[in-house]
Amino acid sequence: MKEYKVKPIDLDKFKRYKTDNWEAAVKGQLYELYCYNELIQRYSDIQIIKANYVDRKSKGNFRYSNDGKVIFYTEDKPLAEFDAIGFKEKCLYWWEITRGKFLEKKSIAKKMYLIHRLFSKYEIHFTLIMPKPYTGLKGYNFEVIEEPDYEPYIEKGYFKFNKIISKCAHISLLNDQATDFNFIKDLIKVSRAFYSSGKSREILEKIKKNLFITRLYDIEKVSLLKFNYYDVTDDTEGFIEMKNSMLFVDQNGNKVDGKRKYEVLSIMSSLAKRK
Repeated sequence: MKEYKVKPIDLDKFKRYKTDNWEAAVKGQLYELYCYNELIQRYSDIQIIKANYVDRKSKGNFRYSNDGKVIFYTEDKPLAEFDAIGFKEKCLYWWEITRGKFLEKKSIAKKMYLIHRLFSKYEIHFTLIMPKPYTGLKGYNFEVIEEPDYEPYIEKGYFKFNKIISKCAHISLLNDQATDFNFIKDLIKVSRAFYSSGKSREILEKIKKNLFITRLYDIEKVSLLKFNYYDVTDDTEGFIEMKNSMLFVDQNGNKVDGKRKYEVLSIMSSLAKRK
């Protein structure tokens, strides 16, 4: 009989270093595995996407990470991870699992925006899974799943799923049902709208509803290798300049890195392909 075993990704580090941080990391990973295992048994009437234990590769905007997490990509850039997600008729069910009471509300809001954007034809049901109710968190539907005894899993070195996981839906179902979403195309479109309107506040307020967009770029001047950008979060403007194949920002001359570098280079690549 096949056994569906997975090893918490940080278990070896915890056993080696024995620190509180590594212990918390491993228990958080085990709690997520434990809750997912509970969900696929409690809600066998829902086509829950297989996660955490993956036996074949995936492709498309929704893909599995190396440890089997469900990730949404655009332009090969990961945008969001979903702990558990599934379908039943015209409803989409999505669960986020957290062991602690400190919730990243902005992350939840961004995922909620993306889910509604991708699955607008579905009725969305979101539930937050926690080990106990916390009165300070309002506005979410909760389901309590108490923590297990972690020691047996740590001693054995793995978590074993119920065999029902073999009947869970493949991630390709998400790609089949999702509408098209390309973050860079969206960014180019709204950036053009903003700058061509003379930086209209009305348009800016509409753009702010897309929680993934934090900066806008003067698309018509990108090819000149020196162009303005607008920080949506701070309501400030600056410029980006390319010199010797490197990107620099504002008067201080700091190099552009991280998400902003990805955005600028992706915009340049996208515009070049359209010529």
